[in-house]
Amino acid sequence: MEKQTNKPYRPSRTLDKDEKKKKKAEAGQNPKSFSFFSKGKTARAAQRNLDNDQKRLHLPLLDRSAEVAPPVIVAVVGPPK
Repeated sequence: MEKQTNKPYRPSRTLDKDEKKKKKAEAGQNPKSFSFFSKGKTARAAQRNLDNDQKRLHLPLLDRSAEVAPPVIVAVVGPPK
């Protein structure tokens, strides 16, 4: 049997593409785009989240107990196939 020879890995020859990838990896995210600019807006957002949490905690619980027992027999009505 002959031995199988696989093609070796060949890196990309376009330097611009490689340089762009490296530059993009180094840059990361813009930290200014994820910061707070208005303390009032931040406070309102925090308060809104807290209000929604409290509203969810104080919702009245539904009574899920069956008032009427489910039917014992289920009938399917319709024309025969």
